Amino acid sequence: MKTNHKMLFVIPKIYANYPGAMHPHVGVACLAAWLEQHGIKTEIIDMQLNHTFDYLIKKIKTFKPTYIGMTMFSFDFVNTYKLINKIKSQTKVPLIIGGVHVSSTRKDVLERTNADIAIKQEGEYTLLELFGGKAKSKIDGLIWRKGKQVIENKNRMPIWNVDVLPFPAYDKFELEKYTYCSVDKRMPIVTSRGCPHACTYCAVKLSMGQTFRPRTAEHVVDEIEHWYNEGYKVFEIVDDCFSFNLDRAKKICDLLIERDIKMTWTCGSGIRADRADEELLGKMKKAGCIYTAFGLESGDPEILVEIKKGITLERAIKTFKAAKKVGLKCSVNFMIGHQKETAARARKSIALAKTLPIAYANFHNFIPYPGTEAFDYVKEHGRFILPVETYLTESASKTSKPVFETPSFTYKERKQVLREAFNLTRLMHLRYRFGYAKGSLLYYIAKDDKRYHLAKKFLLGTKVGRIIFNKLRAS
Repeated sequence: MKTNHKMLFVIPKIYANYPGAMHPHVGVACLAAWLEQHGIKTEIIDMQLNHTFDYLIKKIKTFKPTYIGMTMFSFDFVNTYKLINKIKSQTKVPLIIGGVHVSSTRKDVLERTNADIAIKQEGEYTLLELFGGKAKSKIDGLIWRKGKQVIENKNRMPIWNVDVLPFPAYDKFELEKYTYCSVDKRMPIVTSRGCPHACTYCAVKLSMGQTFRPRTAEHVVDEIEHWYNEGYKVFEIVDDCFSFNLDRAKKICDLLIERDIKMTWTCGSGIRADRADEELLGKMKKAGCIYTAFGLESGDPEILVEIKKGITLERAIKTFKAAKKVGLKCSVNFMIGHQKETAARARKSIALAKTLPIAYANFHNFIPYPGTEAFDYVKEHGRFILPVETYLTESASKTSKPVFETPSFTYKERKQVLREAFNLTRLMHLRYRFGYAKGSLLYYIAKDDKRYHLAKKFLLGTKVGRIIFNKLRAS
């Protein structure tokens, strides 16, 4: 397709407790590659790289895009709304919003901002039809304005054959400015879309649907090999269901071994403990995987049923033991504050974490995302401590500030249990990274929350800090 159209993608800066811009935005990279493949020129500004608003406006004036496309995180969405309105006060270029927050809140993003258009769920074909001039009323997946009315069109059918999509256009980003890309030479890889599970707390099914749509093993390994040949030697699998199809996951490992790709990789986003066996874990280890996370979320069997996790503790522990047997380091993710949870039940997760054959446990403050069953439960049975309109700006999963309380698990109890859980996470992290003796010493030095988070932000979120961190870890 030959066209004069242009798209300027904008990634907003979010003020949550993240250490910094670690790697390029995968979703934007996918959309940029797709549009470029169809003759639409794209450029990307990631505001998390400390670009100023004046720089953004100057880019809009010089690049002269047909549309501005902004992705939205649920965290800190209020400040993103403000950025949208600020941009619209400076330019008449139509502004499109996308991302998981749009898929969760739908029409709200246009009702509360001056943005022109919103796209829910996958954006590839919706954007293409928009650039192609198709009537807005006939474009599935679109949310748009008709006078003063906000119209939400029907959902678009998911892309079933995701192998038709080009590799993400990471080369459109300022890669030298991302901590992982510049220091670790690490690149994110997405191997599938969608999640077939029904966990009550998760918003993935709202944005990517409840169907598992995998890339073929060959397509995944071709992308890894492409970036490997560009000098990237570390990869992170960032999708939600890498091992849902065990045979496909095993084939990816087999191809990495067959092609003799001398790399290391991780599954930091986590894989399900009921979708992994000893054979897969062994193949992952042999193919260069050095670490995987598992999402368990609770150490209480009744809570696992309540949150529709679809897994038993017995099955999960069997998988953790298998990972240890093959020599694959792993961590387990837990959340404190599930629906119907009490302080006693939450402490079962802490007690279990201390007994598991794992490198460390990650505890998170439970955050009910808009559009999920958990959010509806809190509205009906609990009390939001922070304003519903802004709580995602004032909280994050790694802080000990509860978002809500219930009669059975009060604010005071949540604060105490979160403090216990986070202290355990901190101790286990430091011992894993720096060894038992050095880690234990660092734990007692870094007990102060403010000092600990400042050090973490420096070590993981800056280029110099990452270099120091790698040297400390290696020594």
